[in-house]
Amino acid sequence: MKFLNKIISELLAQNEDLSKFNLVLPGKRPIVFIKDILAKKGYSGFLPNFFTVEDLVREISGLQELKGAALWLFAFDVYRTVDPEEDFSGFLKWFPTLLKDWDDMLKFAESDTAILHYMLDEERIKNWGEDLGADDEPRQRNLNFWRKMNLFLPQLKQELLKKNWGTAGMIHEAAQTQLDDFIENTTEHFVFCGFNALTPIEEGLVRKLLQWDKAQCFFHTDEYYMQDSRQESGAFLREYKKWKEFNDYRPFQWVEDDFRKDKNIKVYEVSGNIAQTKILPEILNEIGEENYSNTAVVLLDENLLPASLDALSGVGRLNITMGFPLKNLAFSQAIKHLFYIQKQLEKGGSSYYYNDLFSVLETIPGNPYDADIARRFHHQVLEKNMVYLSEKRLDEHLGNLSYYPLFKKSTNSVDYLDRLINFCRQLKTNVLDDIQYENISHFEKTFNIIKNQIQPYEFDIAIETLEILIHQIISKENIDFQGEPLRGLQIMGLLETRLLNFKNVVLLSVNEGKLPLGDTQNSYLPFDVRNKFGLHTFLANDGIYAYHFYRFLQESENVYLLYNALTSGVNTGEKSRFITQIEMESPHKIEEIIIDNSSEPIENEPMSVV
Repeated sequence: MKFLNKIISELLAQNEDLSKFNLVLPGKRPIVFIKDILAKKGYSGFLPNFFTVEDLVREISGLQELKGAALWLFAFDVYRTVDPEEDFSGFLKWFPTLLKDWDDMLKFAESDTAILHYMLDEERIKNWGEDLGADDEPRQRNLNFWRKMNLFLPQLKQELLKKNWGTAGMIHEAAQTQLDDFIENTTEHFVFCGFNALTPIEEGLVRKLLQWDKAQCFFHTDEYYMQDSRQESGAFLREYKKWKEFNDYRPFQWVEDDFRKDKNIKVYEVSGNIAQTKILPEILNEIGEENYSNTAVVLLDENLLPASLDALSGVGRLNITMGFPLKNLAFSQAIKHLFYIQKQLEKGGSSYYYNDLFSVLETIPGNPYDADIARRFHHQVLEKNMVYLSEKRLDEHLGNLSYYPLFKKSTNSVDYLDRLINFCRQLKTNVLDDIQYENISHFEKTFNIIKNQIQPYEFDIAIETLEILIHQIISKENIDFQGEPLRGLQIMGLLETRLLNFKNVVLLSVNEGKLPLGDTQNSYLPFDVRNKFGLHTFLANDGIYAYHFYRFLQESENVYLLYNALTSGVNTGEKSRFITQIEMESPHKIEEIIIDNSSEPIENEPMSVV
């Protein structure tokens, strides 16, 4: 951890008491490595204070952040004054995307209302022919949408501020107004470590603190991409180096020259996603077990985590820094099937399709008594060739299940949430593995949160709407793993690598569309509008991902890059442009390895009947 070691050495040279410093970091993960460095240096005083930049901006703003279901419900209650005919289900289909756009307006633009007016004016121009008899329903719909947004978003901001609440973007906007007072009155000294792409409020905070001599700023950069204007990885940092706050008295720190040092780089072309994980044991044997503590496996596709864990089952010490998506676990699928059954009943269905029932019974980790009932039911359905079952027949076969009430038609959403909460509590009394227990606990927590949040509001929530609400929350939830980050092999996502470096790095799914993501962001704002008002576009995001990639590789010695060359579904089988860049532009010799998934033909012998 060369960069973190340099920071700690610099601060100790300035003051033996590190409690005088406030370290502002891109994330919380480097804190444990900083503490380890201090222990190895024999430091025995008080620790510095640690902040993420989001924590610091929130503290300056004085607002409490409202997010998730609580924000969606509050916003819909406000929106009903603008459009009383909109239902909550329809609102949830567009509001989360609009919220991201609005937060970007508040973070990066001088005025969100200017962008809202611009979008409305643009739609008016597109609809200039409506008075001439033109009939274009989509354009008229877009015009009506932006008319409503010009009323709704300012009103939402006003209602949130009355309660001292704010979205992520509102917090940035509020912090901007409080910034000068905060900087003038604070007596603290801040140390900003390893930042790359700063929002305007973050940039203003850093620069003004530097002007008042109340801050230091350490950047983690390399000559390779800082000196080459074509390299998007250094686009932000090259601009920061031009700040007037950096001079002979306060130089820009630090620009290393590590990327050009000798590296062993291997690129693996693999046919298949899961097939990449099968190469991991071979790569780790080459690295050697004694070097595992200085080795990181980075998964650019979080869905590869289960297969990677299976491939690495022989590794003694393993630390997982990334979370596992809750939506990919079996219990999540059972909840999805339960809601499907409820939606069918709500639509007037009076019978149950056998396969819908099997989908639930096969994925719920029930007790042995429930498992026996499910097994006998499965046998009866197949033996008697039952396709649709009436409620009476279902009661005969499954009435004794501990979770049978979940199959009964619900009277309202709160009633069904109560059933689901009781169901989760019952399941947790069974013998479960750790991942199942965490999965069920996350759902129980989500159900309780939603139940508590919908009760103050008077509008009805249908079962289908409740499913959308739960899906919106669960799709962003991860199960976090706990381990020992200082020992053993590290498995992490790309964002978890910030400020950290390892001697040996293995990256999986280094494909175009994964690294960088490309133009995949959902937005109601076109590229030209984002570019005009200074909002981040996919080009800026490409630069951010490029920095993470090159910075992570710059101090490594052995690099293994794997990509899926198989074209299937949305996967194009194209390796990342960053691999092509280092092959064509870097001074390193790249070894390319093609993994052929060959298989032996099966000999079919003629069948004989004796």
